[in-house]
Amino acid sequence: MPNKLPQTLPPLFANIVSNRREAAAISFRRRERLDRPAKALPKSAAPVTCVMTETRGGPMQRLTLDPNCLAGPDERGPVQGAVGMLIEAARCGEADLAMLASSAFEHQPGGGHLNRFADFQKRLIAIGLDDITLLKPIARHGLSFHGFGIMSDESAVFRERLIFKTLFPTMPLRWTDFAAINGLDPKDLHSPAAWKWRNCLGAAQAYWSHENAKRDVFVTADASFWRLRMKAEFADAVIMTPTETVQMLADTAWTRLHLRGT
Repeated sequence: MPNKLPQTLPPLFANIVSNRREAAAISFRRRERLDRPAKALPKSAAPVTCVMTETRGGPMQRLTLDPNCLAGPDERGPVQGAVGMLIEAARCGEADLAMLASSAFEHQPGGGHLNRFADFQKRLIAIGLDDITLLKPIARHGLSFHGFGIMSDESAVFRERLIFKTLFPTMPLRWTDFAAINGLDPKDLHSPAAWKWRNCLGAAQAYWSHENAKRDVFVTADASFWRLRMKAEFADAVIMTPTETVQMLADTAWTRLHLRGT
């Protein structure tokens, strides 16, 4: 094995490969738990410069990022950690990254909640996600951004409901039922108590939009999504944590380099 990394290896993944030289190659190992914290890459002394690589190792992975990977009241600057590495990978041409755009979630990227699609776009720009692909949910008044939703048919609604019940088996499927059980005003979807149900709907929307767009990997730190793999209707679901996904991309980049040398 050569002592130095090939110069064509994308800098984003060079540190990962360097840290695993003793293993002779990167070996992807699935973690049993989905909620382990991501490990950040060591900081490089020089600025990272994107290097495009050939796709001879296979088609580019189409990743869908769970919005909850970004949500948080204190996240107002560029995204860090494994999620930040995925964003950088997309900029380098190593992945196609997308995310649901929906007003259902309590906390939007960068903190707080938003009702206008234009404000949502501004928030993405502020945290360095201005070039991410945005996926549309099923259109719902007050639960999706106005003008940014899909007018669905009965089969699509049924599929989203199946996702909801699989992810949250103890949560009432309908807002009116949740409101009645908890003594809430069914006309007030913006009360603090309503956000628990809205967040569940947002998670179902996120996976529905991923599946509807026929994308490859759903990236999340929420262990609830692992339940999808336990159900026959979602046998083809590919769910990974941000850390797992970074490792997969690094493994793919390393494989491509070896194929180029053959």
